[in-house]
Amino acid sequence: DFSTPYNESLVLKHDNSYQADIGNGIVAAEEIFFRATNRSSRQLIYVISAPVSTIRESLADSFKKRGGIIAVTEMGKLSTLPNLASPGYHSFGFNNISTDLQTLCDVNCFCPAHPTEFAFSDNERNTPNRGCYSSPTISTTYEVAKEECAAYGYIMTAVHDSEKEFFIQQVVSTQGAKLPAWIGYEWDIYGYHWTDTYHSTYTNWAKGEPNLNKGDCVYTKQTTGFNSA
Repeated sequence: DFSTPYNESLVLKHDNSYQADIGNGIVAAEEIFFRATNRSSRQLIYVISAPVSTIRESLADSFKKRGGIIAVTEMGKLSTLPNLASPGYHSFGFNNISTDLQTLCDVNCFCPAHPTEFAFSDNERNTPNRGCYSSPTISTTYEVAKEECAAYGYIMTAVHDSEKEFFIQQVVSTQGAKLPAWIGYEWDIYGYHWTDTYHSTYTNWAKGEPNLNKGDCVYTKQTTGFNSA
């Protein structure tokens, strides 16, 4: 908001015209965020800029390091704010409303403090569009693990491709090397199915698996893959 009471965000030029001072605008925005202490959404500064704007990138860098997002829409044809925007949040001209709404959704798509975020590798904004994952430190049965997940509003993880399996094994490895981890893959009279109801053909069975004599549940383990239990 570059109007009163934030007119310090405008700089009077020698020809008596006004130019936006983005640095002062960031300071003014942070003052607003400071007063809104009960907000749980991520802080977003949306800059719509003409080609001529005063920039103090150190202020922007400090804001981004504290977890804030800066989205930039430039109205000129040449980029004059290459380092101001957060990764993936730079554009030229006004987009359609669905694209702008997606920006707001992506800003507020983040995991709570402890779960690990997982995103597609080509996701420049690094939003956790493949979910949030947590690896408890307890060792327990499949059914208890399933109930524990449900108690926190989670589900047992599904593994629909090798990238996801590698990610899950990396999350689990923070608790110890090559530990087994239950996954949401179960056998019933109709065959194996994923507990997230997604119909995926991906499997990575260890040698000699699946083996229903061991059990109807499945865990994954680094170096071996899927195992019955």
